[in-house]
Amino acid sequence: MKKLLEQGSRDQFVAIDVETGDYEVADEAHAAGTRLRQRRSDPQVFIAKVGHSAAFHALRLTSGDGIERND
Repeated sequence: MKKLLEQGSRDQFVAIDVETGDYEVADEAHAAGTRLRQRRSDPQVFIAKVGHSAAFHALRLTSGDGIERND
């Protein structure tokens, strides 16, 4: 699945039903998950960003100048 998705869907989000392997791809994570839930009655959804090690970056507030990345 990884090679198939990376060829045509790099930088998009994929929502995968971990129980069935069914999936949806979209520009936004929420859209991919919503479309998968419309087709499956109770999916166990895993979200990934195609071609990346993580779908999202964690951020934290600091006491000084605002937001900093927590990679």
